[in-house]
Amino acid sequence: MSGFHRSARTFNPILRRAAAIVFLIGSAGVLAAASRGGDAHGSCAECAASANVTPITAASIPVVSTILDTTGFPPRWECGTGWTPLLGWTHIVSDVVIWGAYFTIPAMIAFYMVRRPAVPFPLIGWLFGAFIFACGSGHLIEAAIFWWPAYKLSAAVKVVTAIVSVATVAALAPVIPKALALPDIARETRELTFQKFALDQSAIVAITDSKGRITYVNDKFCEISRYPRGELIGQDHRIINSGYHPKAFFRAMYATIARGDVWHGEIRNRAKDGGIYWVDTTIVPFRDEAGRVTRYVAIRSDITAQRQTAEQLELALRRQQQMLDREHALLRELEHRVRNNLAGLLGLIGVYEQSGKNSADLASAIRGKLRAMLHVHELMAPAPGMPVDLEALLRALADQIVGDARSRIHIGGPRVSVLSKQAGALSMILQELFTNSSKYGALSDPGGCIDVEWDATHANQHTSVVIRWTEHIPGFDPGPTREGVGCRLIRGFVSSELRGTCDFIFRPGGMLFLMNTLLDAAEPSEDFVTSPHAGDPNHERSNRSTEAFAQADERGRRAGEPDADPRRG
Repeated sequence: MSGFHRSARTFNPILRRAAAIVFLIGSAGVLAAASRGGDAHGSCAECAASANVTPITAASIPVVSTILDTTGFPPRWECGTGWTPLLGWTHIVSDVVIWGAYFTIPAMIAFYMVRRPAVPFPLIGWLFGAFIFACGSGHLIEAAIFWWPAYKLSAAVKVVTAIVSVATVAALAPVIPKALALPDIARETRELTFQKFALDQSAIVAITDSKGRITYVNDKFCEISRYPRGELIGQDHRIINSGYHPKAFFRAMYATIARGDVWHGEIRNRAKDGGIYWVDTTIVPFRDEAGRVTRYVAIRSDITAQRQTAEQLELALRRQQQMLDREHALLRELEHRVRNNLAGLLGLIGVYEQSGKNSADLASAIRGKLRAMLHVHELMAPAPGMPVDLEALLRALADQIVGDARSRIHIGGPRVSVLSKQAGALSMILQELFTNSSKYGALSDPGGCIDVEWDATHANQHTSVVIRWTEHIPGFDPGPTREGVGCRLIRGFVSSELRGTCDFIFRPGGMLFLMNTLLDAAEPSEDFVTSPHAGDPNHERSNRSTEAFAQADERGRRAGEPDADPRRG
């Protein structure tokens, strides 16, 4: 119910009581005046001559005394011979009723003007009220004259009424054009009703009081929030808070609208059924006549589909960027591998040239190193550029190089990941160790075996790894030793590529190779390579390449002499 209707309901009984009181007072006054008079008889002249009227005086107020002086005037009942009770009382009652109405109408106008100070042209309202009140006062005096001949007071009231009426006309004349220029209230009401209907059809609308309690929601609000209107009225907007935005977000919003400023932004809400929806929101504060914010109107539009599209596009762009980054990383990895492999081969050739080995030995050594590189590349084929598991690398090289003798190799240690740029150098070192063990070491003796163990310590961006390669050879006598080509190659790779140190310890019953390396830290991921062929779509083709390479290597071995033992002169 609007404030106007509530005021009207309060005001109507007040007016009825006021009208009744006024009517009773007026009637009492008329009856009191009547009690002073007598029966109607005689002519005006006779009445004037024979009347013995006591004048009303107010010595302290000469002007009022003059106006209220009734000397020389008979009551109306005594003026003339044609007055009958019916005619006289018809005048009296009509004047009293008119006076009661003319008194009540100004009271209603005054009440409305006080309660609605923003009404247009307020002066006209007050002048109309004064004019009607003056007219009513004249009618009351006319009723009292039947017993109290206050003709001078009646004239004074008529003068006042004339002055007020002329002032009303003078004030009304310039107002008429302005009033005609005002919009048609009925048309404006229809226009506002239509605009509200159109807004409700396209927007999500909610109105709250100054404390944030919901006082109105349209059907669109109920539809998107899944709440019935009855569960929303009286609540605040925390009922649809999704918890997505931080508290600082809403504090800034409330501070803005509390100042009376308009706020605009996008909010993520949660429906009653748990569904998430996004709305583009504009909150408009509404001020009263005193400038205080009394309520807020929030107009929203559903942008859930746009947000989902934007998120999908952002995700697609992120994935595309990841693919580009991956391709760039693969290109860098390929360039790094090619450069390191070529550098390793060039260094290998230089070492063998200085050692005085023949071409067959050089070809066999190069063939072995290329085979080790191929094993590493096969191992990393399922996930190029990803870290390689140290144990997987050892087992893959053992399978490829020593064949059936791998059952005499015991491998164990914590999980260590090796980046591809260091895996190549590590594979060449292990290939050299496996190859020489097969020719001269533990694997060349049917009773020999190898234990490979390692420890790892993770610190900052590096992993310190200590590898112990222990060969057990029954009856082995170290005798005098000197480092050969293989030892020099291993030391070179350990120092330059793995940033570490190594040592060969020959003792009765076998040999210990101790290597301390500093590997770049690599966090295992779902692409972490732990199997030489896991997920490799080209495994069969790689096997064929490896077999062809091994056959060529075997033919080279038969054509030349075996490699020198890296542990001996």
